[in-house]
Amino acid sequence: MKKLLWVISLCCLWLSFSTTAEERADYKCYVDTNQGHKVVRFSWYPSKTKLYMARFVGKRMTSDKGSQPLYIKSMLECVNVTQSFNKPQARAVEQRTLS
Repeated sequence: MKKLLWVISLCCLWLSFSTTAEERADYKCYVDTNQGHKVVRFSWYPSKTKLYMARFVGKRMTSDKGSQPLYIKSMLECVNVTQSFNKPQARAVEQRTLS
């Protein structure tokens, strides 16, 4: 009987964790690359934003220019896609990208 209660308790605990799973969110990041400053979009878990920002430094990404690979030198600012950048330089690059 104790084993049955133990198993039921574990199942309930597991179900409670699975229902509160964190969902991914879309972010836009103002980055310094070997091709200049750019705004790049990512999708990741909000609780791991700082980890991902550190992890992408030095990574190779697909380039819109084709011939020269794009490397991220530093990630200067990341915000949710629904928010505006705090840095005026980031807002200017974003406006150029959208137009």
